[in-house]
Amino acid sequence: MRLRLTAGCSSYAIIYPSTLSSKQHIACIDGNPCEYGRKDCRSICLAGPSLPRFVGVFRRRNLPRSKSPHPIPDDARDLGLQSLIFFIWRIVLESSFIASAFALASAVFFAKVESKFVIANVIRWMAVSLSLKMCILQSRMTLMTSLTKDDWFCSGSYRALLGNDAIIDCDSSIPVRIRQVIGDGSCLFQAIASGVLFDKTTPKFNAKKEHDEDNSFAHPSTSEVIRYSLALRALAVETLKDGIANNTSMVLQHGETTSVLSLVSKAAIEYGMTSNEYLSEMQQENVWGGGPEIVALANCLMRRIVLLETSHYFSDENVIYLKEIARFGSHTTSNPIYILSANQRFPMENKKSKNNHFLAVFPSRPLDGLGSRD
Repeated sequence: MRLRLTAGCSSYAIIYPSTLSSKQHIACIDGNPCEYGRKDCRSICLAGPSLPRFVGVFRRRNLPRSKSPHPIPDDARDLGLQSLIFFIWRIVLESSFIASAFALASAVFFAKVESKFVIANVIRWMAVSLSLKMCILQSRMTLMTSLTKDDWFCSGSYRALLGNDAIIDCDSSIPVRIRQVIGDGSCLFQAIASGVLFDKTTPKFNAKKEHDEDNSFAHPSTSEVIRYSLALRALAVETLKDGIANNTSMVLQHGETTSVLSLVSKAAIEYGMTSNEYLSEMQQENVWGGGPEIVALANCLMRRIVLLETSHYFSDENVIYLKEIARFGSHTTSNPIYILSANQRFPMENKKSKNNHFLAVFPSRPLDGLGSRD
């Protein structure tokens, strides 16, 4: 079920055949054992004859919808009505409590209480309570869209591991900066928007300057990121729709391609939806984006989108290391966009929480290859 005020985002992990351990299982979309002979798994296998090197296993990690939703949830109105009733009931209780306190004080000091006095105070404090709550809500919304540049970036030390399927050394890493985005369900699109808009303000990629604290002015404001993320969401959905209508394919990585219909349908089946229902739902704000949308934007923008996650290969209390888990898009494109898949409490570690949030990553220099092992 989709709620417009839900927080969090989807994330997908990519598992390659060379990195599968005996404890990791793969199952096809219908639940049967896949070509690797493993079973009893809840993962989704996109492997097929046309994808020999790319086993696109979108392992479920707090995906966009916890239940199979409909384009218009049947119980959305009921839930909204319950929330409204609870909100009004809370205001009435708070106002009644304050009015009763005034009535009690009046009885103590003046030895009499009039019913009109109590009723008038209840109504008065209901209005005051409602006004205060609306002011608090408005101030929070304003704060979210007017963060200073110091609030954009996560504090701490972060480094990206270099090397592609090679021996990973903590010395073979480069510093990166991580920009936080609002966890309102559109964090994937906001993380990508942060990278695209930064490149527009700095036409030539100069990562050394990027890592300089004095270059924070070059980053777009939060309000700009939010506005552009809406355009990216619409672009991703439109690209997927056109791909299905024209029966075209998209590049995943390493030159491997898959049909857009196959890409969308496998994601839609996970939630008991048709491809059209999935895309219709994805058009709505605050609906979590994931694998199909990343692939669509990488192909449409002609920019590789590199997906990172935290690595526990090295233990360092002062540094958080990042590793690459996927590179979407054609290898012929340059100037990739880097995003981090983490949980909403990042950089605080929460082992019980699965990845449900995306952040923007800005390396200190262009990356030729990142560590892909843990």
